[in-house]
Amino acid sequence: MISFAELLLSASVLAAGTPADTTVPEAFAVRVRTAIAARWKTGAERLRLEWGLIASRSRLDSATAVRVAGEGSDGWLVIVAERIGAAPIAVRVHAGMIDSVVVTARALEPGHLVSADDIVTEQRIRWGAPPKSTTTTIVGWEVRRSVRAGEPLQGLMLQAPKMIAPGDAVTLRWHRGAVALEVEAVALTAARLGEVVYARAGSSRLAGTVTGPNAARLEEKGQ
Repeated sequence: MISFAELLLSASVLAAGTPADTTVPEAFAVRVRTAIAARWKTGAERLRLEWGLIASRSRLDSATAVRVAGEGSDGWLVIVAERIGAAPIAVRVHAGMIDSVVVTARALEPGHLVSADDIVTEQRIRWGAPPKSTTTTIVGWEVRRSVRAGEPLQGLMLQAPKMIAPGDAVTLRWHRGAVALEVEAVALTAARLGEVVYARAGSSRLAGTVTGPNAARLEEKGQ
Protein backbone atom coordinates (compact mmCIF):
# COMPACT_ATOMS: atom_id res chain seq x y z
CA MET A 1 0.00 0.00 0.00
CA ILE A 2 1.35 3.42 -0.91
CA SER A 3 1.92 5.81 1.97
CA PHE A 4 0.59 9.36 2.04
CA ALA A 5 4.13 10.70 1.72
CA GLU A 6 4.84 8.46 -1.29
CA LEU A 7 1.58 9.54 -2.89
CA LEU A 8 2.42 13.22 -2.49
CA LEU A 9 5.91 12.65 -3.88
CA SER A 10 4.62 10.76 -6.90
CA ALA A 11 1.92 13.34 -7.57
CA SER A 12 4.40 16.20 -7.35
CA VAL A 13 6.81 14.46 -9.76
CA LEU A 14 4.01 13.87 -12.22
CA ALA A 15 2.77 17.43 -11.92
CA ALA A 16 6.27 18.70 -12.60
CA GLY A 17 6.36 16.52 -15.68
CA THR A 18 9.96 15.35 -15.47
CA PRO A 19 9.62 12.78 -18.31
CA ALA A 20 6.97 14.04 -20.81
CA ASP A 21 4.83 11.04 -21.74
CA THR A 22 1.02 10.91 -21.60
CA THR A 23 0.37 7.41 -23.00
CA VAL A 24 0.01 4.14 -21.11
CA PRO A 25 -0.03 0.45 -22.10
CA GLU A 26 -3.49 -0.64 -23.22
CA ALA A 27 -3.68 -3.43 -20.61
CA PHE A 28 -3.02 -0.88 -17.87
CA ALA A 29 -5.65 1.51 -19.30
CA VAL A 30 -8.22 -1.30 -19.26
CA ARG A 31 -7.48 -2.01 -15.57
CA VAL A 32 -7.87 1.67 -14.72
CA ARG A 33 -11.09 2.01 -16.69
CA THR A 34 -12.52 -1.02 -14.88
CA ALA A 35 -11.52 0.37 -11.46
CA ILE A 36 -13.08 3.79 -12.13
CA ALA A 37 -16.26 2.23 -13.55
CA ALA A 38 -16.66 0.18 -10.38
CA ARG A 39 -16.10 3.27 -8.21
CA TRP A 40 -18.62 5.33 -10.19
CA LYS A 41 -21.04 2.40 -10.66
CA THR A 42 -21.27 2.81 -14.41
CA GLY A 43 -20.28 0.95 -17.57
CA ALA A 44 -16.59 1.02 -18.47
CA GLU A 45 -17.45 1.56 -22.15
CA ARG A 46 -18.85 5.03 -21.31
CA LEU A 47 -15.61 6.27 -19.78
CA ARG A 48 -13.11 8.56 -21.48
CA LEU A 49 -9.61 8.93 -20.03
CA GLU A 50 -6.91 11.56 -20.54
CA TRP A 51 -3.57 10.82 -18.86
CA GLY A 52 -1.32 13.19 -16.98
CA LEU A 53 2.45 13.02 -17.43
CA ILE A 54 3.76 9.48 -16.88
CA ALA A 55 7.10 9.09 -15.08
CA SER A 56 7.94 5.75 -16.72
CA ARG A 57 5.53 4.21 -19.17
CA SER A 58 7.36 0.88 -19.39
CA ARG A 59 7.19 0.32 -15.63
CA LEU A 60 3.39 0.20 -15.83
CA ASP A 61 3.55 -3.02 -17.87
CA SER A 62 4.43 -4.88 -14.68
CA ALA A 63 1.50 -3.49 -12.68
CA THR A 64 -0.48 -6.38 -11.21
CA ALA A 65 -3.33 -4.30 -9.80
CA VAL A 66 -4.60 -0.76 -9.81
CA ARG A 67 -6.73 1.22 -7.40
CA VAL A 68 -8.14 4.72 -7.16
CA ALA A 69 -6.27 6.45 -4.32
CA GLY A 70 -7.73 9.92 -4.56
CA GLU A 71 -10.24 12.01 -6.47
CA GLY A 72 -10.01 15.74 -7.01
CA SER A 73 -12.20 18.26 -8.79
CA ASP A 74 -13.37 18.07 -12.40
CA GLY A 75 -12.62 14.38 -12.81
CA TRP A 76 -8.90 14.25 -11.94
CA LEU A 77 -7.99 11.06 -10.08
CA VAL A 78 -4.82 9.53 -8.66
CA ILE A 79 -4.32 5.91 -9.68
CA VAL A 80 -1.88 3.65 -7.82
CA ALA A 81 -0.27 0.85 -9.84
CA GLU A 82 0.86 -1.93 -7.49
CA ARG A 83 3.70 -4.17 -8.70
CA ILE A 84 5.25 -7.38 -7.38
CA GLY A 85 8.59 -6.81 -5.73
CA ALA A 86 8.69 -3.06 -6.44
CA ALA A 87 7.36 0.18 -5.06
CA PRO A 88 3.93 1.26 -6.31
CA ILE A 89 3.60 4.02 -8.91
CA ALA A 90 1.09 6.88 -8.76
CA VAL A 91 -0.27 8.39 -11.98
CA ARG A 92 -2.91 11.04 -12.65
CA VAL A 93 -5.82 10.58 -15.04
CA HIS A 94 -8.67 12.84 -16.14
CA ALA A 95 -11.83 10.74 -16.27
CA GLY A 96 -15.22 11.54 -17.72
CA MET A 97 -18.28 9.97 -19.31
CA ILE A 98 -20.17 10.38 -22.55
CA ASP A 99 -23.51 11.75 -21.40
CA SER A 100 -26.46 13.89 -22.41
CA VAL A 101 -25.63 17.41 -21.24
CA VAL A 102 -28.00 20.36 -21.16
CA VAL A 103 -26.32 23.45 -22.63
CA THR A 104 -27.55 26.97 -23.31
CA ALA A 105 -28.82 27.85 -26.78
CA ARG A 106 -28.00 31.53 -26.14
CA ALA A 107 -26.26 33.69 -23.58
CA LEU A 108 -28.26 34.15 -20.37
CA GLU A 109 -28.06 36.89 -17.76
CA PRO A 110 -28.45 36.62 -13.96
CA GLY A 111 -32.08 36.55 -12.85
CA HIS A 112 -33.31 35.06 -16.13
CA LEU A 113 -35.91 32.29 -15.78
CA VAL A 114 -34.93 29.42 -18.05
CA SER A 115 -37.42 28.53 -20.81
CA ALA A 116 -37.48 25.50 -23.10
CA ASP A 117 -36.14 27.68 -25.93
CA ASP A 118 -33.05 28.59 -23.87
CA ILE A 119 -31.61 25.07 -23.74
CA VAL A 120 -30.57 22.18 -25.98
CA THR A 121 -29.28 18.69 -25.17
CA GLU A 122 -25.96 17.51 -26.62
CA GLN A 123 -23.80 14.41 -26.24
CA ARG A 124 -20.60 15.54 -24.52
CA ILE A 125 -17.95 14.31 -22.15
CA ARG A 126 -18.99 15.13 -18.61
CA TRP A 127 -15.74 15.22 -16.59
CA GLY A 128 -15.93 13.79 -13.12
CA ALA A 129 -18.16 11.30 -11.35
CA PRO A 130 -21.82 11.18 -12.43
CA PRO A 131 -23.97 13.44 -10.23
CA LYS A 132 -25.67 11.64 -7.35
CA SER A 133 -28.87 13.52 -8.06
CA THR A 134 -30.06 15.75 -10.87
CA THR A 135 -32.76 18.34 -11.18
CA THR A 136 -35.65 16.74 -13.06
CA THR A 137 -36.21 19.93 -15.02
CA ILE A 138 -34.45 23.26 -15.15
CA VAL A 139 -37.19 25.07 -17.05
CA GLY A 140 -38.47 27.84 -14.81
CA TRP A 141 -35.33 27.90 -12.66
CA GLU A 142 -33.41 31.15 -12.20
CA VAL A 143 -29.91 31.76 -13.58
CA ARG A 144 -27.53 32.94 -10.85
CA ARG A 145 -24.70 34.30 -13.03
CA SER A 146 -23.97 35.20 -16.64
CA VAL A 147 -23.83 32.09 -18.85
CA ARG A 148 -22.27 31.92 -22.30
CA ALA A 149 -24.04 30.29 -25.25
CA GLY A 150 -23.17 26.58 -25.42
CA GLU A 151 -22.17 26.37 -21.75
CA PRO A 152 -23.48 23.42 -19.71
CA LEU A 153 -26.27 24.62 -17.43
CA GLN A 154 -26.14 22.87 -14.08
CA GLY A 155 -25.35 22.90 -10.37
CA LEU A 156 -24.70 26.20 -8.65
CA MET A 157 -25.43 28.14 -11.85
CA LEU A 158 -29.14 27.74 -11.07
CA GLN A 159 -31.45 28.33 -8.16
CA ALA A 160 -35.11 27.63 -7.58
CA PRO A 161 -37.36 30.50 -8.67
CA LYS A 162 -39.16 32.68 -6.15
CA MET A 163 -42.51 31.07 -5.40
CA ILE A 164 -43.81 33.86 -3.19
CA ALA A 165 -43.40 37.63 -3.56
CA PRO A 166 -44.21 40.37 -1.02
CA GLY A 167 -47.95 41.08 -1.07
CA ASP A 168 -48.89 37.63 -2.36
CA ALA A 169 -51.62 35.63 -0.68
CA VAL A 170 -50.06 32.63 1.03
CA THR A 171 -51.64 29.63 2.70
CA LEU A 172 -49.78 28.40 5.79
CA ARG A 173 -50.60 24.88 6.89
CA TRP A 174 -49.78 22.98 10.09
CA HIS A 175 -50.73 19.47 11.15
CA ARG A 176 -49.85 17.00 13.84
CA GLY A 177 -51.58 13.65 13.85
CA ALA A 178 -55.28 14.18 13.23
CA VAL A 179 -55.10 17.90 14.04
CA ALA A 180 -54.70 20.30 11.10
CA LEU A 181 -54.61 24.10 10.87
CA GLU A 182 -54.72 26.35 7.82
CA VAL A 183 -54.17 30.10 7.87
CA GLU A 184 -54.59 32.58 5.01
CA ALA A 185 -52.04 35.39 5.19
CA VAL A 186 -50.27 38.06 3.15
CA ALA A 187 -46.57 37.57 2.43
CA LEU A 188 -44.19 40.16 3.85
CA THR A 189 -41.08 38.73 2.14
CA ALA A 190 -40.13 36.89 -1.02
CA ALA A 191 -39.07 33.25 -0.73
CA ARG A 192 -38.01 30.27 -2.84
CA LEU A 193 -38.85 26.60 -2.38
CA GLY A 194 -37.53 25.47 1.02
CA GLU A 195 -36.88 29.01 2.27
CA VAL A 196 -38.71 30.73 5.12
CA VAL A 197 -41.41 33.25 4.23
CA TYR A 198 -42.76 35.78 6.71
CA ALA A 199 -46.43 36.70 6.48
CA ARG A 200 -49.12 38.61 8.33
CA ALA A 201 -52.57 37.32 9.23
CA GLY A 202 -54.54 40.08 10.94
CA SER A 203 -52.31 41.32 13.76
CA SER A 204 -50.20 38.14 13.84
CA ARG A 205 -46.80 37.80 12.16
CA LEU A 206 -46.18 34.22 11.07
CA ALA A 207 -43.34 32.26 9.51
CA GLY A 208 -43.44 29.20 7.31
CA THR A 209 -41.23 27.09 5.06
CA VAL A 210 -42.26 27.35 1.42
CA THR A 211 -43.56 24.04 0.05
CA GLY A 212 -44.93 25.23 -3.29
CA PRO A 213 -46.43 28.23 -5.10
CA ASN A 214 -48.12 30.45 -2.50
CA ALA A 215 -48.00 27.67 0.10
CA ALA A 216 -45.89 27.12 3.22
CA ARG A 217 -45.61 24.84 6.23
CA LEU A 218 -46.37 26.88 9.36
CA GLU A 219 -43.52 27.01 11.86
CA GLU A 220 -44.16 26.06 15.49
CA LYS A 221 -43.31 29.59 16.61
CA GLY A 222 -43.75 32.85 14.74
CA GLN A 223 -40.61 34.94 14.32
